[in-house]
Amino acid sequence: MGAGESEKPEKESGPSTREAVWVTAGIAILLGLAVLFTAFIIPVARTHTVVRAYGQELLSESAAVERLGGPERAEQRLLFYVSLPDWIAPHDNLAFDLVKCCRRISPEAEAARGER
Repeated sequence: MGAGESEKPEKESGPSTREAVWVTAGIAILLGLAVLFTAFIIPVARTHTVVRAYGQELLSESAAVERLGGPERAEQRLLFYVSLPDWIAPHDNLAFDLVKCCRRISPEAEAARGER
């Protein structure tokens, strides 16, 4: 090397720190969206679809409750649905009707039906 040339370190191959941070942030955002969809959007959309079908008399009370996962799970989903704002869950009066149906179905009746 000459007198005027300074020694520069060789650039390492692979992503830079900045690129790694952006990739990690992107992955974190995608995982957050996946959690949001699976924990909130998909269950609310399914509940909305069942409640709307019940309101249009395409499903009976018992069929709607079964589609929502049985009496206990349906009651939880419906009560969560009712707690949402009207622009997300506009059919809260129908959901209350289904909650009443869930409470009429006793665990003993479910157990007897399962034994058949």
